[in-house]
Amino acid sequence: MLATQSPTKESIPREVTRNISCGVAFAVADHVANDGLLGAGKYKAGIRATDLRMKTDRGTCVAVGVTDNVFELVRTFYVPFEDGRDEVAPVIARAMTLIEESGRTVTDRTTDTAPEVVDHLADLATVMGEDKRVRTAVLLRRLIEHNHGEYGDWTFQDLKAALDDAGVPVRKSDGNSVVRAEDVTTAITERDEPAEFDDMADPAATAGI
Repeated sequence: MLATQSPTKESIPREVTRNISCGVAFAVADHVANDGLLGAGKYKAGIRATDLRMKTDRGTCVAVGVTDNVFELVRTFYVPFEDGRDEVAPVIARAMTLIEESGRTVTDRTTDTAPEVVDHLADLATVMGEDKRVRTAVLLRRLIEHNHGEYGDWTFQDLKAALDDAGVPVRKSDGNSVVRAEDVTTAITERDEPAEFDDMADPAATAGI
């Protein structure tokens, strides 16, 4: 399921829209948003969520692909949480009471440990080992073997993006794209260099400007 408040070709990739069979649109302002949510050509075909009135038609939406009909006008439950009205909290409170009465518990996700941040540069250095340079194809395979959970879905584009972010260039060697250990080491050194050294090297910082 994909939900967005900005239904444009920039926010919804074409590959995603091709695989969506159902579309739902609440009140939208123009034909671009209308067709972004319901499908190309829907506005011209008269299937228009632009006809829904903001605030007045809260909870009402236009849906396509739900049944064999060309479109549906669907009325959903709208629970107010605005303008001094809070009908959401009572619903949550009732739900929590029912859960407790059933003997179940709800895990407090706010106390969960934050996910570990993977150091891509450190992993690059690790998988390169003693090699002075490694072909990108080999490097990607080594990263996947090193940490499949992090790199298992990576493509060459993902590797290139990570290298660009880290400031590690992809070079050519005998016609092959390679990464040099020297460049990885330099990137790690520059990243981990204490901030105070940067200030000392900056004449303006030293002068207090």
